[in-house]
Amino acid sequence: MMPAGIQPQVQIQTPDGGFLGLDTASEPTSLSLARSRRLHNIYQGKLRALTQRPGSVPVINPALGAAIKHLTQYPFKQSVSVGAAPTLSAVGDAASTLPSGTYYVRYTYVTDNGETEASAEVNVVVPPAVDNPTAAPSLTTATSGGSLPAATYFVVYTWVNSVGETQVSPEASIITSGSTSTITATMPTFPSGVTSVNVYISTSTGTQTRQGSTTTTSYTQSAALVSGAAKPASNTCIVAKLRVTVPAVPFHANKTRIYISTTTNTETLQGETTTTTFDRSTPLVSGAAYPTANTTSFRGELLATSSTSLYSFYNGKLNAATMTNALNSADIYDADFTNKALTNRKIIADGGSLKSYDGSAVANITPAANDGGSNPNNVLPDINAKGCKYVWTHNNYIFISPGTAELFYSKKDEFDYFPQTFYGLLNRLGDYVNGPGVSFDNVCFVPLRRGWNIISGTDSTNFTFQEYLNTINGVIAPRSIVGKITYPDGRQTIPYLSDDGVHEIVNVAVDSKSRYYGTRSLMKDKVDWAAYGFTEAEMTAAVAEYIVQWNMYLLQIKRGATQYVFGYDTRNEEWYGPWTGLTINSLIEWQGVVYFGGDDGRLKKFDATLNSDWTDMAKTVGTPVDYDRISGMIWFEDTGYPSMLDYYILRLKQYSLKASLDISIIHMRGTVEVQEALKNVYLVWDAGQWDNTAWANLDYTDLVSAPQRLSNKLKLPRQGFYFQIRLRNNRDEPVEIFGETLIGRTSGE
Repeated sequence: MMPAGIQPQVQIQTPDGGFLGLDTASEPTSLSLARSRRLHNIYQGKLRALTQRPGSVPVINPALGAAIKHLTQYPFKQSVSVGAAPTLSAVGDAASTLPSGTYYVRYTYVTDNGETEASAEVNVVVPPAVDNPTAAPSLTTATSGGSLPAATYFVVYTWVNSVGETQVSPEASIITSGSTSTITATMPTFPSGVTSVNVYISTSTGTQTRQGSTTTTSYTQSAALVSGAAKPASNTCIVAKLRVTVPAVPFHANKTRIYISTTTNTETLQGETTTTTFDRSTPLVSGAAYPTANTTSFRGELLATSSTSLYSFYNGKLNAATMTNALNSADIYDADFTNKALTNRKIIADGGSLKSYDGSAVANITPAANDGGSNPNNVLPDINAKGCKYVWTHNNYIFISPGTAELFYSKKDEFDYFPQTFYGLLNRLGDYVNGPGVSFDNVCFVPLRRGWNIISGTDSTNFTFQEYLNTINGVIAPRSIVGKITYPDGRQTIPYLSDDGVHEIVNVAVDSKSRYYGTRSLMKDKVDWAAYGFTEAEMTAAVAEYIVQWNMYLLQIKRGATQYVFGYDTRNEEWYGPWTGLTINSLIEWQGVVYFGGDDGRLKKFDATLNSDWTDMAKTVGTPVDYDRISGMIWFEDTGYPSMLDYYILRLKQYSLKASLDISIIHMRGTVEVQEALKNVYLVWDAGQWDNTAWANLDYTDLVSAPQRLSNKLKLPRQGFYFQIRLRNNRDEPVEIFGETLIGRTSGE
């Protein structure tokens, strides 16, 4: 049986390949009285084909630990710069096969967009391994010039390089007299890589402790012996690896590349690291030369809020910005702004103090000092105390509202000075600001709970707040305001959700002196909004986004665990949907991709090549998109007699992968349901099954399956006053319908 109140989930394809949205049931369609009249292509004209909505897949791993509440973007140009020169050292490693010698090193940072120029060059010597000394030191003594008491002294030495120290040499001894003696030890010539000698002395054999060191082959002990370090237990002057220490990978960068060579200014790529340390223990290989130009410049980044932090999407994950001041709430409103000093900032209102994001860090905006004299004081501290809930820009001013009837605005081209006199009170019947304002033509519309205010004037000398739209349809959902949407004829409007559905602000008339504005319902006679029974709280929490590439205003409303997404297409001014089965708190179109975030902390994207909503990037766990399209009531005559449906014909796109369609037809006496009634897979030799595939001419621009009369499978002909058709696929298979035809007879024929 057809489920009561079912809402289809389909997507509409247009000739240019763009996606329109979700199809609702067809309008009732009648045919004139004539034998074998045909109902041709229920969807025609602008709508070329019907397909299921795109599937979705996460684009980050792992998910954040809390819900993603808001998505936005930072549109300004940025780049990453290389840091200070690296620090080099040779580290003993018995497994190293890196030849000894002098090594020259540079590094770069790599981003999603490119690579920085290389750092300054530094070098270090990686010494060879050093064997334990085999010759005893040569000893001499003098009776004056020191403070050594008379005794027999036993002396050994070790070789020292940049990696470690050998074990001691064979022992030599010498006898001194008196109490002012000195001992001089002479060592052999230093082996390669040795930089110094440690000398160990005692007055009994085999018990020497370190008394000093020298960088020459001669050492004199003139002071009385001290309790020094014990002799090395092992030789640590072993073969070495090269260790490169670099600054931490900066924000917006993914990793560090290390360039090394054995001659100056010829470094080539030898490896990468995501930490501050890189070790090279094998011989150098041929690699790419180090870059001399910075190619990391990029414009725009995708941002998300979760808990009390702001995150930037790059390197396949959401990376936390530096939170100099934590967000008061993840439910932020934001505006992009450039001041007169050409400083770019994203201005953030989170219900607390006004904040800004500079491309790497979020911090409270420090109020500028008062101008002094007769100039009005900066009242930003007082505004912060009220709580900055909504923020927007208009004519290069920043406007703020705490969500009351009050408005505050900044100096022109400034974000840190809000003069005491730059203030508006929208005091009409106890109304209050309920969302961010929208610049439109030469005015600014400010959403109120029970209407709209109009800010007219061009600057602070003539701003007025006394005009209101003549409407009772105010804003119930602040996040339903997406700015302006555009129709194919160039018209622009401001859509928003009111208590009885979606409305829009329109330009109703223009004369030589003025423009006139009004509101109109976008759902009247199209969507029975009241039938959904959404509560005020559910509508208040609704969010929306205008997707340019789809020409669609998408509105999402959550009811418990179920979320509804309605789509309004500006090309044919029709509503589609709702979609269900998605978890969406915020939507955004960024760099040609539609992203969304939800309670599961995952950033996801819609992907037209997918037919399921996947919960992991590897696409191992998911739910098929449920394509479920139900026609309206279809009849052939208005005589009061039943008609006969003889044939139902479908034209589907053919695919190289498994694809099929379930079909149900409701008639006068019941329902005929056929699973996989039509299989629209073209034959791939030695791959497809004969009974599940069909021949196709791949030279066609559209691979349309041959029209199939489904009379036998659907047990036609069938009699009825009305007919209704349900098409469904919920098996992770693609669906695209190019056309359908019903052939029937009127009564008595």
